[in-house]
Amino acid sequence: MKDGKPLAASYRHPIRMFQGHDDNIFAIARFPDGKKMVTGSVDETVRIWRLEDGREMKKWAVKKAVRALVILKDGKRVVSAEGDIGAKDWKLWSYPCGHASRYLC
Repeated sequence: MKDGKPLAASYRHPIRMFQGHDDNIFAIARFPDGKKMVTGSVDETVRIWRLEDGREMKKWAVKKAVRALVILKDGKRVVSAEGDIGAKDWKLWSYPCGHASRYLC
């Protein structure tokens, strides 16, 4: 830090490991309930994780690398942006059913 003081809290070891993606993760977002997160990767998957124990709850296979994710305020839909540099494909996913759709399950 500029003032030479150490950070108030720093960790040398992760609190929890989330394992499952086979390539780099480009997108991550937390659900409004604070209990889950979603990740998107170059491995062409979108995954939902339980924060409490790191368990993978849902996996959606897509056709291109995932570049961005947004969770809508209702916590029931996830928008993914997929493609090469400059993502061109967008999908609206319904959670927990997992369908790519414009509508809720």
